[in-house]
Amino acid sequence: MTPNQPLPRNNLPRPAAAPRPAAEIVQPIGVSEAATALLTPTQSIRQYLDVLIAAELVEDAIRVLAVGLPKPEAVWWACLCVRSRLPKPLPEAGEKAIVAAEKWVLDSNDANRRAAGTAAETAG
Repeated sequence: MTPNQPLPRNNLPRPAAAPRPAAEIVQPIGVSEAATALLTPTQSIRQYLDVLIAAELVEDAIRVLAVGLPKPEAVWWACLCVRSRLPKPLPEAGEKAIVAAEKWVLDSNDANRRAAGTAAETAG
């Protein structure tokens, strides 16, 4: 796996529980009044994201997406964001933290989770 590469779909763990409705995600994170007005009780996260994007409420859509993604996908997205926005080369500790997080995404076992947490703490 190389940096900036999309996460292969076949490597993703499948969620054990049914997806949460968008309303459960929106309440704790808070979105704009305009975004709140577009929310319905039965919308899935995907449906709500589509409505937000159509309404050009991009900042709200990003907030919902950040908390609505399953954890592995959210971590992968965060790694892509960090790699695309921080100066290159990354400091050694930062690079190790990103590599450890990517490793956890691709193989989500407890040892990799702990290693990623330790690497993140070391990187600050």
